[in-house]
Amino acid sequence: MTKKAYIAGPVSSVSHAEAKQRFGAKERELLRRGYQVVNPVDYVAVKNIKREMAGLPPLDDGQYRKPLMSYCVSLLAMCDEVHLLRNWQYSQGACIEQKVAELLGKEIVYPEGEMLDVRL
Repeated sequence: MTKKAYIAGPVSSVSHAEAKQRFGAKERELLRRGYQVVNPVDYVAVKNIKREMAGLPPLDDGQYRKPLMSYCVSLLAMCDEVHLLRNWQYSQGACIEQKVAELLGKEIVYPEGEMLDVRL
């Protein structure tokens, strides 16, 4: 059975282009390894296109942080593993996703050489 992997890492603290590049690189790596991949950066982009077509404002990190994180956590809950990107521990959202994954008993894959101690 193919495992489904969720990617978590910094988004709002980096440029959109950098987030897309970093999440995209990890997605390609996981696809080559045979995973089904959930890339929240792409999922939110698609959701924003649909919102724009409906005349609604995009979900961003400002006033829409709570619904955006709820959406991402719901995606994470459907996955077998969570793969954390470098510097994830400096991102409040990624720390929340790591904690949710831990509470749900998901396998968590940490980047090589990253610290594992998280304090929310």
